[in-house]
Amino acid sequence: MLFRTETEPLKGFEGVLGHGIPVWTIGSCFADNIGRRLRDDLFEARANPFGPLFNPASIERVLSRVASGEEVSPADFFEHEGVWRSFEFHSRISGATPEEAAENANRLIRAMREELPRLGCVTLTLGSAFAFTEERTGRVVANCHKQPAPLFRLGAMTPDESYGAVSRALAALRSVNPGLKAVVTVSPVRHAAYGQRRDKLSKASLLLATSRLEENGEAVYFPAYEAMMDDLRDYRFYAPDMAHPTEQAADYIYELFARSFFSKETLRIAAEARKLSLLKAHRPADPVRHARAVAELRAALLAKYPQLKNAIDDNGNS
Repeated sequence: MLFRTETEPLKGFEGVLGHGIPVWTIGSCFADNIGRRLRDDLFEARANPFGPLFNPASIERVLSRVASGEEVSPADFFEHEGVWRSFEFHSRISGATPEEAAENANRLIRAMREELPRLGCVTLTLGSAFAFTEERTGRVVANCHKQPAPLFRLGAMTPDESYGAVSRALAALRSVNPGLKAVVTVSPVRHAAYGQRRDKLSKASLLLATSRLEENGEAVYFPAYEAMMDDLRDYRFYAPDMAHPTEQAADYIYELFARSFFSKETLRIAAEARKLSLLKAHRPADPVRHARAVAELRAALLAKYPQLKNAIDDNGNS
């Protein structure tokens, strides 16, 4: 007798991701979950470099900037509590002065633009069809940065609007890298602030948009939302806020992701690579002995898998 509807890995997409080939995970905070685990497995992964982006319009805006190389200016930032921020980005992109904030953003835009021609895959996680629009400019914002509510109006993007935003973003990236592979998913994180019914309507709208992307051959759909809602579907898999998946749930969905998009060889390398990440995260009683063990494992991995060098040397993994 079965007591759950288990989500199966996708078939026919093994090898979409591989070591030594850059991958970006962009979108809601769940994109951070996937990206962090890819980095732990020593993929060359950028996990939400501009911070979480929940609606499709904001995802389109930043990826179009990367594809075109269009940089921001200090005038695009405003000051709040001594920090300069932009409505286009999460607070991860900020600075003590408008010039510093703009340079932090532009440095990232330039680095990603340079990396784009060799990018293997981009994974877009759509969080919500609801979006805040700045009244003054009429532009959708990525983050309100705790500014007064009257400055914005809340609206819901239609399935056509969400599809159009993601489709244009992918087209912009592929204008530079025609062979780029794309995976889209709907975040399993609940947006309780909108109410249960409105959140479900939002997710349904995004599901319709991603279905169209898949039907048109623009992206592969990965069922993270379905794995949480229909497979795990138990409050023990939710964090105390009853909105975000637990680490155990995120691990389960990542395993499903890996079995869908990694080849058998990649799965094997990832398992070995994670040993280094786990060792480095360990708090040792003997730091000298621990450092030696890390260096030895690092050297052994590089000797066996030279394609891991960029990921191992990256600041997030070194």
